[in-house]
Amino acid sequence: MVNGRRGFTLVEVLVALVVLEVGILGVMGTLVLAARTLSRAEAEEEGVAEVGRVADSLVAAGGGGDGGGGHRRTARGEVVWSVAPGSMLHLVFSTPLDSALVVANAAVGETP
Repeated sequence: MVNGRRGFTLVEVLVALVVLEVGILGVMGTLVLAARTLSRAEAEEEGVAEVGRVADSLVAAGGGGDGGGGHRRTARGEVVWSVAPGSMLHLVFSTPLDSALVVANAAVGETP
């Protein structure tokens, strides 16, 4: 207080606003990080499901044990697979953000 007056000085108000701004920026940064994490988790969940569908269809079809391969695009990325001679199935789900989110290997004729 200055000269017995009631209220806050301009400096006190400015300091309070700076402290409030720092707090709001911290919360906003946390929200951005949470949104990125959620997006990445959704992409990984879709990748796991798509890898499972591809593996199931390849295993059901005998896997093309001739050493073939292929790819399938999804809304969030791409599944790439190859079948090595000897019927070993290798699947990779990739997105533009991450080079490989889900990798699965299974022997054709067995449940992956």
